[in-house]
Amino acid sequence: QNEIRSSVKSLKEKIVSQVHILAQVVGGRVETKGNYPEWAYNGDSKIRKLCKKVYKEKYGEEAEIIAIHAGIECGIFLEKIPGLDAISLGPDMYDVHTPDEHLSIPSTIKTWEYLLAVLKEANKI
Repeated sequence: QNEIRSSVKSLKEKIVSQVHILAQVVGGRVETKGNYPEWAYNGDSKIRKLCKKVYKEKYGEEAEIIAIHAGIECGIFLEKIPGLDAISLGPDMYDVHTPDEHLSIPSTIKTWEYLLAVLKEANKI
């Protein structure tokens, strides 16, 4: 059982199609259920710009902006609320989706304090 995800809908559909073709060639079977919506990168995200600004002011360094396969809830919200500007942030997590999954408590505290600072700044807008 695997989850096929992508930030681009057409690429996700292409991968699903390729998996079906491969299964057919080797005599296998593919069953699809569920569909996590894509979450395309928004180069003009105002919330990301605000978060970068607050991070720089609070910590004196640039925020690390990375794309990862997590944050699928944002894709669901974006699908339901057209035009929504969304980001995903969180603490440092380890061994995710295993029995040993855990997170850094200091990182969680930092994330909470950062989120409060972002909300305070957003409230000024």
